[in-house]
Amino acid sequence: MGPWLDNCGAKGIFIAIETCGSGGAIEFLAKEGRVIMTSCKEDETSHWRKELRNSIFFYYLADPSAGALNKKSLDENDNGWISAEEAFPYVYDNVVKYTERKYPPQYRQHPQLYDGYAGELDVTKFG
Repeated sequence: MGPWLDNCGAKGIFIAIETCGSGGAIEFLAKEGRVIMTSCKEDETSHWRKELRNSIFFYYLADPSAGALNKKSLDENDNGWISAEEAFPYVYDNVVKYTERKYPPQYRQHPQLYDGYAGELDVTKFG
């Protein structure tokens, strides 16, 4: 994936990775101009929940009803966009709280963020 991203020509790239151990991908993909959000740390399991009909991470990132990228209230700089940087605290807090309620400590998730983009990388536009 790294070489493809290197040659895509975009000035800013948002990468969301949902898989067990996904935090380990950051060291291989981190580069200037990229924001990488992963569902968990390198040594953690990433969970899917039937009641969410999604993974916990993507539910709190992009689900139409609960996802950060669909919450205008997270637009802190009021520019009409949700950036990866605006979305991450919401995703992190909700994933951690959810897994604390549902799983013993060794199975909890802690999303990770690498931010190599100068400023904020806008992901979702409203309006």
